[in-house]
Amino acid sequence: MYWNGAHVEEIYPVSTVSDGTALNVTVCSYADRISFGYLAGRDVMPDIEAVTGLTEQCLAELEAAVGTVR
Repeated sequence: MYWNGAHVEEIYPVSTVSDGTALNVTVCSYADRISFGYLAGRDVMPDIEAVTGLTEQCLAELEAAVGTVR
């Protein structure tokens, strides 16, 4: 795919913050890749970094369950 004549190599998930939202997870896929973006209220979820590791763990479990090799 191209954007204004340039070859697109990556797409990054970006979302917006809305009032009352504690956690937003945005997912996009492109060219056999899937990307996750996380937004969270600091007061509600101060350890948002932990979600990244947990997501990787869950994806590894899913891949193992369906027989996919990384």
